[in-house]
Amino acid sequence: MKPASQPTHKSTTGRILLAALERVAPGWLEQTALARFGKPRRPRVPREPAVPGARKFNLEAAGHPLMAWEWGEGPTVLLVHGWSGYSGQMQHFVPPLLKAGFHVVAIDLPAHGQSEGHWLTLPALADTLTSVFLRLRPQAVISHSFGAAASALALREGFQPQKVLLIAPPVEMETFVRRSVAAAGLSPARADGMLRRIEKIFGPISQFDLRVVSTRLSTPAVLVHDRGDDEVPFALLQQVAQKWPQSQLIETIGYGHSGHLRAEAFCEAAAAFISGKTKTLEFPLSGNETGPRLRSVREKVKTLAEAVVHSTAP
Repeated sequence: MKPASQPTHKSTTGRILLAALERVAPGWLEQTALARFGKPRRPRVPREPAVPGARKFNLEAAGHPLMAWEWGEGPTVLLVHGWSGYSGQMQHFVPPLLKAGFHVVAIDLPAHGQSEGHWLTLPALADTLTSVFLRLRPQAVISHSFGAAASALALREGFQPQKVLLIAPPVEMETFVRRSVAAAGLSPARADGMLRRIEKIFGPISQFDLRVVSTRLSTPAVLVHDRGDDEVPFALLQQVAQKWPQSQLIETIGYGHSGHLRAEAFCEAAAAFISGKTKTLEFPLSGNETGPRLRSVREKVKTLAEAVVHSTAP
């Protein structure tokens, strides 16, 4: 075990170094942060969906070869995971969807899981999912977090699924830029600089704001968010629901940011809703987040910030 004083010493040294860089090389610091935050974390051995009967295949989409898995026959339901995730995280939706008579496809996003690449941006993922929608023509899409935000952006053009279920989608960039910068120990001025760089590359960040985009969407949507989600502010998603025609917002308590993905009752409710057996999701709105919390709140906020905002580096 390392001495308790060692982390404190490293932390102090790091703060001194960052303070010096802020004074002498603020532009370099901003650019370096953007570059680093565009790289998702990938497990050494990405886990495939542990559902029997999977057919593994390659799916070309917007120039990205994606690894994908499919089950069953019938109308297609597409499963989309979040930042630094993998298709296996969506596996609990597969059995109830198969039982409901669907053809289910789960993909590893570019630079995630077993798919190729080391870099991903929110605009690039939106383009990729637009291509995936056109290729697979899914009747419904279930997506989580960063994948949910990109799925919403992909609805702006191209094929329109009949229903979308978006779980904890990040709403806008600025909040996560500023949270990430603060978590990294940088000053608010660096957040301002990073936002300017993002807009210089991609144009106004409002084009990626779901509160703006949702006013032009016609696809029926269910937005699911937990009051205790410490990664995405609930109030922002409320604003999206108010502006998205044919949308409904379901509020839960106790599932956290990703607990819905592991809750059997929620996954069964999703299948029932998509199949038309129910008009909305019917499941316990209060639950306990399943599984250990392997990362601190600070680490999780930083990871999501990397996903939504800093992934916009060139």
